[in-house]
Amino acid sequence: MKDRFVDALGKIDDDMIEDVNALRIKNRKASTILFRRWTSLAACLCLFVTGFMVYALASSDNPFFAKWGAYLGLKTETPGNSTATDEELYAVGKDGGIPLSFYEQTKEFYLLSGYTEEEAVFLTVSYVEEYMALYLEAVRQGFDVTEEEVRDKIESLKEMLSGEENAALLSQMMTGFSSEEAYWEYEYQVYQKSLPIEKYRMKLENDFFADGEHDRGNEADQDAWISWYDAYKEELVKKQAFQPVYQEKKQ
Repeated sequence: MKDRFVDALGKIDDDMIEDVNALRIKNRKASTILFRRWTSLAACLCLFVTGFMVYALASSDNPFFAKWGAYLGLKTETPGNSTATDEELYAVGKDGGIPLSFYEQTKEFYLLSGYTEEEAVFLTVSYVEEYMALYLEAVRQGFDVTEEEVRDKIESLKEMLSGEENAALLSQMMTGFSSEEAYWEYEYQVYQKSLPIEKYRMKLENDFFADGEHDRGNEADQDAWISWYDAYKEELVKKQAFQPVYQEKKQ
């Protein structure tokens, strides 16, 4: 099914920077609901697709995937790769930086998804800060990933997306890449960052439900886990205290 395709697919002007904090407070409740859906949908898009957009985007006549694939084909750097010393940064935190390429890629995703410039900036800042704060904490806690684990993940993704129902969408995603191999190499780079986060999140979730007070099969307890995890991510972002070091030129 096409919705399985999306589920399978895994963070400026001065005035905009000032508006982010106000928009954060105003939209915090709605944003929290959105991010709860995003955290489990981050593979092929390398970022996310909101729960509301799954059926709208997962359509063979929707131009989103072709446009997004074309953009990714031009931007082949690893999202969130803060180890490249010669890469320009969008922001710097306590333990690491947010690459400008990651910020720009995330913002482009939101713009292609139909968000306004202001909305895209707000959502982008929130996402990249959470993503990198989680990644940096996962690394600090000793979570890493081997080449074999990443390759196994890619093979699993290929198998999941091999059905005819996904062929058209997958083809659109690959339009901007020189070859199918180039596309899957891009996914390899994505999972080098996302798998440590997945491992860390699973550890946190297991610990949460191992306390004897919460049941995975209970909907209320699942909501409690999500709320706890959202609050924990906010704590990690505050700990990093990311400070923008790049200002986008006004058009």
